[in-house]
Amino acid sequence: MHFISLLLFVLSANIDNIIVGITYGIKQLNLTSTNIMTITIIITLGTAISMYFGKIICLYINSNLANNLGSGMLIILGLWYIVDFLLSTMKIHKNKDKTNHLCYKEVLNNPEKADIDKSGSIDFKECTFLSIALTLNNSALGISASLAGLNIKITIILTFIIGILTIKLGLYIGRKCTSNFLNKYANLISGFIIILVGIIELII
Repeated sequence: MHFISLLLFVLSANIDNIIVGITYGIKQLNLTSTNIMTITIIITLGTAISMYFGKIICLYINSNLANNLGSGMLIILGLWYIVDFLLSTMKIHKNKDKTNHLCYKEVLNNPEKADIDKSGSIDFKECTFLSIALTLNNSALGISASLAGLNIKITIILTFIIGILTIKLGLYIGRKCTSNFLNKYANLISGFIIILVGIIELII
């Protein structure tokens, strides 16, 4: 049961990778094997750091409390993803920053903006910027998953493997079709999956 929730967590955490791949594929932007490896390594390191931080927190609180806290945080994060999706759909979000300065949320919403020099491909600096944006988006998830009791080593290994596969899958989908379905509903899908993981870890 733990493995199922672990797998669901990793898939949910990597949905953004699919979106990045689809966006680059649709816009015919070049994402090399080196780029993909760089993105995956940085995301995996970020996941490891956030999960080990969660493990440190576990040293100071009761294990049952840590599990309940982590599971609760996952459920809350899942609900936030769903609320964020609903707010976006209702167009309540305001554009607070109209300058040319890129924040990580802008890159997540529009991955092609990582191509700062508009060259049609991303260099190492741009790739790193994109990777950090994806990593920051998953940091709270990593801490929560660790508190909930998910195995850190297996999570890290799966994050690396599935990270590569999801980016490649996204690129393939993006180059074969122009559907924006997954991009539009990514937060909603992630939200429900994360809530499911939280519930599973809470009851077992």
